[in-house]
Amino acid sequence: MPYLGAAAALAGATFLSCSRLPRRRCRNPRCRGLVKALEFDVQLQTEEAVRAGTGSTSGGADAAMWREIEALPWKGGQGGNNPDYECLRAELRRMAPPNGRAVLLFRNRCGCPIAKLEGWGVPKSKRRSKR
Repeated sequence: MPYLGAAAALAGATFLSCSRLPRRRCRNPRCRGLVKALEFDVQLQTEEAVRAGTGSTSGGADAAMWREIEALPWKGGQGGNNPDYECLRAELRRMAPPNGRAVLLFRNRCGCPIAKLEGWGVPKSKRRSKR
């Protein structure tokens, strides 16, 4: 009889310890639950992709990815105007293609993006006709 009580206590302790383990997945239904995901990720968007817009249905998974990125909150307060992040934004502006943008994604442990920081590339100069 004492062995039965000890076995029940051991089974209960095992169940409680296993149920409290941290989960790899977040609340995102499309979360992949990666083990060693990167904390930061840089995505580049060219001029053609910016013109096509994020609401376009063409492009499939690529368009869905950019729609998901657009829905993310800004890192650093209202509209990304935090002076602490200005150095990062300057680097993103250098990396961005002309008339395109570079987006720095801050990721969760599981790999899901949680915030973004954007840097737009230098605009192309418009051609002027000589008269």
